[in-house]
Amino acid sequence: MKAGRIKVHKWFAFGSLIVSGLLLYGTNFTVVLGVAIILFLTLGGWKVLVRAIKICQVIPRDLRHKKMGTEFIMELERCRAENSTILDLFNRTLVKHRNKPAILYEDQIWTFQDLEEYSNSVANYFHSEGFTFGDTVAILLENSPEYVGLWLGMAKIGIHTALINTNLSGDGLLHCISVSGAKCLVYGGKFSEVVANISSSLQGDDVGEFKMMCVHGYSSVVQNAVKLDEKLGAASKQPPPDGLYDKSFFGVLFYIYTSGTTGLPKPAIIKHSRYLFSTLAISKAFGIHESDIIYNTLPLYHSSGNTLGVGAMITLGSTLALRKKFSASNFWNDCIKYKCTVIIYIGEICRFLLSQPTKPSDTQHCVRLAFGNGLRAHIWETFEERYQIPQIGEFYGATEGNTGVTNTTGKVGAVGFISFLTPSSVHLIRIDPDTNEPIRNSSGFCEIVDYNEPGEIVGEIIPKSATRQFDGYKGLESQTRKKILTDVFTKGDMYFHSGDIMKMDEQGYLYFTDRSGDTFRWRGENVSTTEVENTVAKILNDSQVACYGVEITGSEGRAGMIAVVKQDDIDFVELAKEVQKRLPSYAVPLFVRLVDKLDYTSTSKIMKRQLKEESFNINCINDPVFFLEPVNKVYVPLTVDIYKKICDEEYKF
Repeated sequence: MKAGRIKVHKWFAFGSLIVSGLLLYGTNFTVVLGVAIILFLTLGGWKVLVRAIKICQVIPRDLRHKKMGTEFIMELERCRAENSTILDLFNRTLVKHRNKPAILYEDQIWTFQDLEEYSNSVANYFHSEGFTFGDTVAILLENSPEYVGLWLGMAKIGIHTALINTNLSGDGLLHCISVSGAKCLVYGGKFSEVVANISSSLQGDDVGEFKMMCVHGYSSVVQNAVKLDEKLGAASKQPPPDGLYDKSFFGVLFYIYTSGTTGLPKPAIIKHSRYLFSTLAISKAFGIHESDIIYNTLPLYHSSGNTLGVGAMITLGSTLALRKKFSASNFWNDCIKYKCTVIIYIGEICRFLLSQPTKPSDTQHCVRLAFGNGLRAHIWETFEERYQIPQIGEFYGATEGNTGVTNTTGKVGAVGFISFLTPSSVHLIRIDPDTNEPIRNSSGFCEIVDYNEPGEIVGEIIPKSATRQFDGYKGLESQTRKKILTDVFTKGDMYFHSGDIMKMDEQGYLYFTDRSGDTFRWRGENVSTTEVENTVAKILNDSQVACYGVEITGSEGRAGMIAVVKQDDIDFVELAKEVQKRLPSYAVPLFVRLVDKLDYTSTSKIMKRQLKEESFNINCINDPVFFLEPVNKVYVPLTVDIYKKICDEEYKF
């Protein structure tokens, strides 16, 4: 960080001058001591000395980081120079590991050759159906080997896939398909009813123009849907013809949806370069190699599950043990069954696992590394010790962002660190807590926060850089522009506006604090407050609504809470029914607060800071508050007794 680096230079200058004094004056310790005292006081006294000692302690860390980073950048730049794509690295892996298990799923074993043949049949079938380079196909499917084969096969003929969240339905699902520009939806049979409900909106007047194809259990409820399993079974398993499109390191691979910090879910553009950068960086940072068996229960429509969970299999030749959906009770049994050496997590997974009764399988596995994000400090060591995991690898990175960091030392609670030995393009800047906008000084530039002061993490954008480029969202130019900060430190520079708040300690370790924008995480998903506000406003006849996340003791992330301007005729039974019908389960507000009015900023943004601080604490709120009772799924008044039960963790969320 810039301010941090100025201080570091002073510390090193301090040490250098002392050493120089000894060399110049030899054994004249009086002179040396005098110079040392003057410099010591001038540069900040004991505080500087303590900081200098702390920095010296992490120099070995930074040296290892520099070596790893150099090797990683060389490999990535080689891919760029050769114009390599994910397909090139998969072909390299295929040649080396053709008959090795690529994916272990339930009782199935897919070798790399099996994955090659399935993806070839996908490419050949869609090519025969007239799909060409640049077309988009949406995928709504649970985790399975076919999921990987579908997007990999489509990439072979230049089709871009839109990876749809399987929790969506109705307007939310329709929005995600439409905004991607998809010409086809490939869905699992489990989602037939959900697809049938929006099929008329997808097809419009020209029935058949928008194609729908079903895998894993065809149902006739979706009219005119293609039985894709049969079509792929009859398609050629040979590689598709060459020259169907011009491959590119910077070409689009697929779209992963993110709420970012504002608005409805947006299709973040994931290019081959981005995929390679993410998976190669994580593999290098945490020492993942081809002999590893990686257990992945994260959904493949998310970047952690697909880019990081699948990436090492494609690029390195490691084996992927894949589960359809996370199961706390079966997690370690699966690890033992598949002989997994690596697991990938999000914080919620770790908490759910710790809530399970202790059993022998807790330590009968051979897992050597757990990597992911969101493992909170208060359960970190408990998780590590209970399951006897030698290495925890925490990281931070936004799906569409360019601000990734890794914690390769196992520092409890840290998401990563900024090295003192190499220049960094990642910084923490001050923001206004009410508007979430950067605070600028008299010169119009942003300010770097001090150590242990919260600030928004931002990353410098460098176009056509393999590591620093920001690709934005498909078809949403205005939303892309909102994520770019300009004139941050110098005139004309550009930085990625992450919306994530962190602190940095004096050794450069970063700690996640909060999200600043109109989104929060709950049950491993990003909740768009804009979507919740719009939905509830419609239900309540355009009432004013503010949505925000609140912390619940013993739960990861933040639960949804809405503040609604009071009305005389709110039917809370109907409200509960409608929000659960129209919103994904993770976005349904757990609390409703009735307020006299909402306060707004000068730019007409709802001021939510005080609402967040007061949370659902009925001891300091005079307004009526309602709670979505978890058994009957209806809103009931939040009483002192219910409040106490929530705080005592008697309810499980």
